[in-house]
Formats: sequence, C-alpha cells, structure tokens
Amino acid sequence: MFSFNRQRIKDNARRFYDINKSNAILVIFLLVIIAVAISLLELAPLVGVVASLVGNIFIMPVLTLGAMGWFHTAIHKERCDFSLMFDPFRENYWSNLGCMLLRNIYIFLWSLLLIVPGIIKTYAYLMTEYIKYENPHIPAERAIKLSCIMTEGHKMELFLLHLSFIGWFLLSGLTIHILGVVYVFPYYYAAQAFAYEELKAMAINSGKISPDELRTYGVSADTPPSQMSVLPRIAPAHTPKAEPQSIGFEPVSLAKPEEPDMPEATDINPPEFRPSGSATDMDGLDTSAIGFESLDK
Repeated sequence: MFSFNRQRIKDNARRFYDINKSNAILVIFLLVIIAVAISLLELAPLVGVVASLVGNIFIMPVLTLGAMGWFHTAIHKERCDFSLMFDPFRENYWSNLGCMLLRNIYIFLWSLLLIVPGIIKTYAYLMTEYIKYENPHIPAERAIKLSCIMTEGHKMELFLLHLSFIGWFLLSGLTIHILGVVYVFPYYYAAQAFAYEELKAMAINSGKISPDELRTYGVSADTPPSQMSVLPRIAPAHTPKAEPQSIGFEPVSLAKPEEPDMPEATDINPPEFRPSGSATDMDGLDTSAIGFESLDK
C-alpha cells in the first residue's frame, strides 16, 4: 500500500535540485534578498519601521506563497521560469494575501493557548500555500480545510521530515546562510513540494478530497477520474504533437473504479522520481509524464 516515505521524498528533492539548480537557487536568492531588505528597513527611524511592517504584512506572505508554488510547478514542468514565483501578485493578489493572513492568524490564536497546539496547527495548515497556488480561486477557509484533511495522520511524518534538515540548517547558519541559498533551502523547498504531492495523492486516492477542487495539469474537464493524474502530462513548448517529454517523473494515478471482472493488483511500487538527464538533453526522451510511478487502487 502506498504510504508517506521520507527517504523517497528527500531522494526526489536531491535529484530535482540536480536538474533545476540554476532557477531553484535564483528563486531562493530573490526570496532571501527581499526578506532581508524588508528587515533592514527596521533600522531606519519611524518611517523605516512602518515600511518594514507593511512589507511583512503585504509582501512576504504572498512572496513565500509564490516561491513555494514555483517549486511545486517546477517538479511538474520542464524549464520552469523563475518569474512564476511572482504570479500570486499578478493574479488574485488580495485573495492570496487574505488566505495567508487568515492562516497565520489561526496559528497565532492557537499558539496563545500553548506552544504545542500552535505547532500542531502549523503542521495542519502546512499545505495551504500549495493548495492556494494550484487553485487561486479557492476560498481561504476551504484551502485551509483541505490542508487539514491532507495532513491528518501525517503531522508527525512532516515534523520528522523537517527535523531531518536540522543538520543542514546548522551548516547553513555557519556560512551566514550562503550554503542555504545555494543548496539547503532549494533542497528543503523541493522536499516540501514532493511531500505535498504524496499527501495529495493519498487524500485523493482514499476519497478524502475530490480532484475537482484542485487543478489537475493536462486534464480536460470531461476526463473521467480513472484517467486523471495527480501529476501533469505536459509537453514542453518546443515539442510537436508527438509523445510528451519529461524531466524524469512518472505519474501518480488516481484510484480507478472497481472492476468486478478484474482482480485487484497485489504488487504496487511506491512513487519514485527518476531523472533521465539534465534539462538540456531532454529532446530524445519518449516518457509520457513527469512525476511518480503509477498507483492503482
């Protein structure tokens, strides 16, 4: 049975980094530089403090949403341009901002009770950014609720995933976060994106959520659920109508309807990211999707 696998997630994230190193570092660099610039405004007199407060309220939540969304998009799409991290500013900005602020207010209120409830709710709401980025029109309350559904029973696994990065974060601090920008943070953000995909696949396959609430890449509105893929089937722009290419992922299929005449599969392989090469030598491939291995119910 398919289950959350921390080692697989981290292996996928490292291989993803090897393929998308340049843009991944650039996205993190922009995120860190803007965050540092906003923080430095506090050193100025009253005007600087106000400007920093405005930046932390109106810029950083949406920018973080964009950065996390970029990593999620990049594990699906070859040659993902870094400018996509600014999409939440260009589309439904106020809705995106409202969703992030509401989530942060909930965490703050839970933290007033005690530290532990705040930590638990932080992990419950951890997938909100990905859900909102995938579907910018989803109401904030529903995005938060879907995150709670996805993370139900998996909060400790997510905590252990984050805990496994402690050594890297300490090394990053020793290098004034230079190592963090060029390796640790891209690696960490990619791992979170893969964790989201695993949680989403499990929630959809178990019937806890409907794929209709989330954008399914490369699937038309009239595609039956049995033929949908949680991960996309997108060919690069330069590819003609031939077989779609990939950067090494295979799809995670949604659960298929039961067929009485067919025996259930007894040997299911877990999803695995299999990079087939760098982003510059993809033209000769004939794989049909990017993502994980197929999962049949």
